[in-house]
Parts: sequence; C-alpha cells; structure tokens
Amino acid sequence: MKNSIRILLFCLLGLNIAQAQEMKTNAGNMFDPRISFISPAALGFGDVTRLVVGYNMYYQGIAGDGLRNGFAAFSLPDGKFGSFGLIGEHFTSNNFQQGDYRFGYSQSFFNNKIRLGLELGVIYLSYNSDKFQGVDLNDPVFQQTTSKSSFNIGSSIFINPVHSLYAGISVRHLNRPNASLIGEDVRIPTKIQKGIFIPTYSP
Repeated sequence: MKNSIRILLFCLLGLNIAQAQEMKTNAGNMFDPRISFISPAALGFGDVTRLVVGYNMYYQGIAGDGLRNGFAAFSLPDGKFGSFGLIGEHFTSNNFQQGDYRFGYSQSFFNNKIRLGLELGVIYLSYNSDKFQGVDLNDPVFQQTTSKSSFNIGSSIFINPVHSLYAGISVRHLNRPNASLIGEDVRIPTKIQKGIFIPTYSP
C-alpha cells in the first residue's frame, strides 16, 4: 500500500509541475512578455518597468474544483546595478497546490549583446488531506507532513550576436530541489529551454 501511494503521489507531482510551470514561449524571444517566467536574463530588457499577470482555469466543473493556475511577474528597467524582478506562479487543484516564488536579477554586457540572469526562490508543494479518498493517512508517506518547501535556483543567458538574431538558454531547477514528503531523495528534474528568434520586423 505504501509503495503504491508513493508512486501515485510522485506521478501526480510530475503532472502538476508540468501544468504549473510550462510556459509556451521561445527562450530566445526577449520581446514576448512571458519570457520573464522562464528566463531571468529577460528582466529589465527594453529599459521599461514590466508587469505581467495571468490566470488560467482548466476543466472547471468536471474534476471537482477544477485546475487553476495564476502567475505574475514584475521587473524594473536596467539600472547601474542591473535589473531586479519578482516572479510568482501558483497552481491549485482539488487535492494539490504548488507555489513557485522567485527573486530574479539580470545584468547586461556589451551594450545589451549579452545578458546574464540568476533567480533564487522557493517551491512549495501541499496535498489537501481533506480531499483524499481511499488513502490511509497513517501511511508513513503522510505521517510527517503533507506539504514541502524547497530552495530553488535558476539561471539563463541571452545573446544578440548580430542584428535581428536573438538566442537564449534557460536552466530551471538547477539544484534539483527535493520534493519528497518523507525525506527521501526525490528530485525535481532540471529543465533546460533553448530558443532562437529572428523577428520579421525591426525591433
């Protein structure tokens, strides 16, 4: 029973992480406002203060309370010491919640031809035991806790080697945060996103 529940939880964890954090954007397209969610190097790009807010709902009315994903990113324009930003994403389902909250920093070099970014944050995972059905709460998986917080690190680089050619690489979960509820070595996999962007207009 213990092993079957553990496998189920880890499968649900993988599914929900994918739902909550998947941003459909090109890692090399610095003109897409959503880039802040996958690449800290984008913070401050364009020398404008940027605020991006969104909210998605999936399967509302079908799977209990449905699935909900809210996200927000705020960044300041480049200054003497680079740019700073705050990024947050929160996923909620009927029996699971995940929060991903990060502080980001970016610095540009060679007249914005190269940008480097670093983000530090916390991933929060929580299972709602009140919604469990057919689960033994005395199982060791839940005896210690039904929630978990882990430190998270990410980084990225953006380059603009020639006019109208942009490329970027983003690395999420660089330290592979531990997602186990019972102290086992269950790691969130590192995620690498790469992209090249050639605009059809002159930015």
